[in-house]
Amino acid sequence: MKVSELSGALLDYWVAVAQGNQEMRLRADACEIRIHPDFEFMPYSPSTAWAHGGPIIEREGMTVGTAVSDECAWRASYRLGESKCYGPTPLIAAMRAKVASHYGDEVPDVS
Repeated sequence: MKVSELSGALLDYWVAVAQGNQEMRLRADACEIRIHPDFEFMPYSPSTAWAHGGPIIEREGMTVGTAVSDECAWRASYRLGESKCYGPTPLIAAMRAKVASHYGDEVPDVS
């Protein structure tokens, strides 16, 4: 699967994998993670929730800005312009860049 086409729960899943989360599950409409074996699984949506995606952007020093493209309104770069990705929202662009920084342009199909 092309990272540039990832969205929704599948994009969230690959962000969780890139973050090193050990326990996660992918449902048809959501990604869920468990941060400790004694805790329940909880929704994880860094591509749509600033509470999840914002800290990644800040911690990783990502750059997010408007794109000069008719197809995508936003672009994001990971560390000094590496892994530049685009998306319809700032979070989608940034999370695609996060995944691309770890896995390149493609990831295995998990659906």
